[in-house]
Amino acid sequence: MPREGPEPILPAHDLRRTRAFYESLGFKSGYRDDNYDILRRGNLVVHLERRADLVPATNQTSCYWRVANADALYGEFAALNRIHHTFRYERP
Repeated sequence: MPREGPEPILPAHDLRRTRAFYESLGFKSGYRDDNYDILRRGNLVVHLERRADLVPATNQTSCYWRVANADALYGEFAALNRIHHTFRYERP
């Protein structure tokens, strides 16, 4: 029986590179065609949809996964050297 809950559909300018990024985090492709991909990592699921018109620098899409232990997941991703701290919050 499929799990219940939302599954984000994220735009991807380069589906191959985006898939490779998620695979580097331990996601496995469950469905793939030339324009769409579904990847899973345990209970985490992400759908990728090819968008040739996507401009990554102006893309405002976001995704939030609620997990039992965010620190542990962060630690797993950090151990893979896949954490990039590019966002800086400056107080007004």
